[in-house]
Amino acid sequence: MIAQQETSLAAALSIAEGSESMRRLVLWYIASKGGYGATDEEIQAVLGMNPSTERPRRGELVKAGKVRDSGNRRETISRRKAIVWVAVMQQGDLFKERP
Repeated sequence: MIAQQETSLAAALSIAEGSESMRRLVLWYIASKGGYGATDEEIQAVLGMNPSTERPRRGELVKAGKVRDSGNRRETISRRKAIVWVAVMQQGDLFKERP
């Protein structure tokens, strides 16, 4: 399952262009994590995104009401607590937002 997800991510990254595609990719990844969610650091690591690319896209998703703070925190590599982001959408929405 993980190898399949990594293959899907690699394919999605290879065709992603512009902030709209990047925003969709970030949303797709957060949604794929379900209730477990993802921190900015986790999103950046898995998608291979620079923090200055990922954070604004995630922020746009928060502003649009598609992603929210789960209320949970996870430790980062630097041992700081980071917000865990979760998708706010119906299951059918995921397919509309996939790149």
